[in-house]
Amino acid sequence: MHSVEAPPSVVVGIDGSAAAVGAALWGVDEAIARDIPLRLVYAIDPREPVRRDADSFAHRFATAEIAVRSAFMAVEASQQAVKIEIEIVHEHPVATLMRASRSAAMMCLGAARHSRLKRLGSTASALSASAHCPVALLRGHDKVVRGGGGWIGVGLDRSSQNRVLVRRAMGEARLRRAPLRILIPRHLFDGPAADAAADSCIGPEPDLDFHSVPVRGSIADYLNDHAQSVKLFVVGADGLGQPDSAVQSVLYDTDCPLLILRGDPAQDRRP
Repeated sequence: MHSVEAPPSVVVGIDGSAAAVGAALWGVDEAIARDIPLRLVYAIDPREPVRRDADSFAHRFATAEIAVRSAFMAVEASQQAVKIEIEIVHEHPVATLMRASRSAAMMCLGAARHSRLKRLGSTASALSASAHCPVALLRGHDKVVRGGGGWIGVGLDRSSQNRVLVRRAMGEARLRRAPLRILIPRHLFDGPAADAAADSCIGPEPDLDFHSVPVRGSIADYLNDHAQSVKLFVVGADGLGQPDSAVQSVLYDTDCPLLILRGDPAQDRRP
């Protein structure tokens, strides 16, 4: 018997934290842009060391309901025209969200302020590395993630992903009405080569406020120096697990909100 794949949605991992509520609010625009639901998912981990009687299970389910309801009410209070779906399952969170990522247009995960990947839980770490859809890791400063101001960023390197990453960053900049900064490491591109690299990815985009920024140090250092104004930084997942890669450094050594792309970019259901 074949399993039926869920219809596309923007999936938000809910765990009862304020950061998860923030991730749900951030995901609203993504769902509206694609005309798909915002799906709030809470997984009750059966491996947690608790009593296995009926009262204990009822308490844990009630806790899940409260967490999901809190996120639901926050999204409704935003008065945005988005369809909201709710799912509560009794399963390990990583397994639940990994399966959901197979049909999701995007996964949104919240993280505590100033929470870097090495201090995140196993759920965020596993999904950042292995999800089947783009993962938005919403960490850093709440006023930048939720409010106005700030800029969308993307960095260039020597990989074949440059154009895909830049085009996605451009889409986010338009969606969030924010300027785009293309960070160009000087040790990889210098002088005319830097401008040519950016131009080859962007093309003529008169409706977008963007500019290229030469970076003399590492991209991670630049992001930390401008931490108060980074609204979102777009990275590819190709360098994950490689200790010396720029992607790994951005994941481990910065606090800014990230959008991590992996897999076939054509699977991203954006109008």
